[in-house]
Amino acid sequence: EGDLQEIRSIFAAFLQLEEGVVLKMCRDVTLLNTMDGVLCDSQRRGGVSFCMTNCGEEGTHMGSAAALDP
Repeated sequence: EGDLQEIRSIFAAFLQLEEGVVLKMCRDVTLLNTMDGVLCDSQRRGGVSFCMTNCGEEGTHMGSAAALDP
Protein backbone atom coordinates (compact mmCIF):
# COMPACT_ATOMS: atom_id res chain seq x y z
CA GLU A 1 0.00 0.00 0.00
CA GLY A 2 2.87 2.38 0.77
CA ASP A 3 4.41 1.95 -2.68
CA LEU A 4 1.05 2.55 -4.38
CA GLN A 5 0.57 5.72 -2.36
CA GLU A 6 3.99 6.95 -3.46
CA ILE A 7 3.27 6.13 -7.11
CA ARG A 8 -0.07 7.99 -6.98
CA SER A 9 1.66 10.99 -5.41
CA ILE A 10 4.33 11.02 -8.14
CA PHE A 11 1.72 10.82 -10.92
CA ALA A 12 -0.40 13.51 -9.28
CA ALA A 13 2.57 15.84 -9.05
CA PHE A 14 3.69 15.08 -12.60
CA LEU A 15 0.22 15.59 -14.06
CA GLN A 16 -0.49 18.54 -11.76
CA LEU A 17 -3.71 16.88 -10.62
CA GLU A 18 -5.13 16.07 -7.23
CA GLU A 19 -4.33 12.59 -6.01
CA GLY A 20 -8.04 11.70 -5.90
CA VAL A 21 -8.40 12.53 -9.59
CA VAL A 22 -5.45 10.32 -10.48
CA LEU A 23 -6.91 7.48 -8.40
CA LYS A 24 -10.30 7.83 -10.16
CA MET A 25 -8.61 7.77 -13.56
CA CYS A 26 -6.72 4.58 -12.62
CA ARG A 27 -9.93 2.93 -11.43
CA ASP A 28 -11.76 3.97 -14.61
CA VAL A 29 -8.98 2.57 -16.82
CA THR A 30 -9.19 -0.73 -14.94
CA LEU A 31 -12.99 -0.77 -15.26
CA LEU A 32 -12.82 -0.08 -18.99
CA ASN A 33 -10.32 -2.91 -19.43
CA THR A 34 -12.59 -5.27 -17.49
CA MET A 35 -15.66 -4.26 -19.51
CA ASP A 36 -13.68 -4.78 -22.69
CA GLY A 37 -12.85 -8.33 -21.67
CA VAL A 38 -16.48 -9.11 -20.79
CA LEU A 39 -17.73 -7.81 -24.14
CA CYS A 40 -15.12 -9.75 -26.12
CA ASP A 41 -15.99 -12.95 -24.24
CA SER A 42 -19.65 -12.29 -24.99
CA GLN A 43 -18.85 -11.84 -28.67
CA ARG A 44 -17.00 -15.16 -28.77
CA ARG A 45 -20.09 -16.86 -27.34
CA GLY A 46 -22.39 -15.13 -29.84
CA GLY A 47 -24.00 -12.68 -27.39
CA VAL A 48 -22.64 -9.59 -29.16
CA SER A 49 -22.36 -9.44 -32.94
CA PHE A 50 -19.45 -6.97 -33.13
CA CYS A 51 -16.77 -5.92 -30.67
CA MET A 52 -13.54 -3.95 -31.06
CA THR A 53 -11.10 -4.00 -28.17
CA ASN A 54 -9.54 -0.93 -26.58
CA CYS A 55 -6.37 -2.77 -25.69
CA GLY A 56 -3.66 -0.19 -25.12
CA GLU A 57 -5.99 2.77 -25.70
CA GLU A 58 -7.63 3.00 -22.28
CA GLY A 59 -5.40 5.83 -21.14
CA THR A 60 -6.23 8.03 -24.11
CA HIS A 61 -9.95 7.64 -23.46
CA MET A 62 -9.71 8.43 -19.76
CA GLY A 63 -7.26 11.29 -20.26
CA SER A 64 -9.50 12.93 -22.86
CA ALA A 65 -12.58 12.48 -20.67
CA ALA A 66 -10.77 13.88 -17.63
CA ALA A 67 -9.73 16.96 -19.60
CA LEU A 68 -13.39 17.63 -20.49
CA ASP A 69 -14.62 17.34 -16.90
CA PRO A 70 -15.24 20.87 -15.54
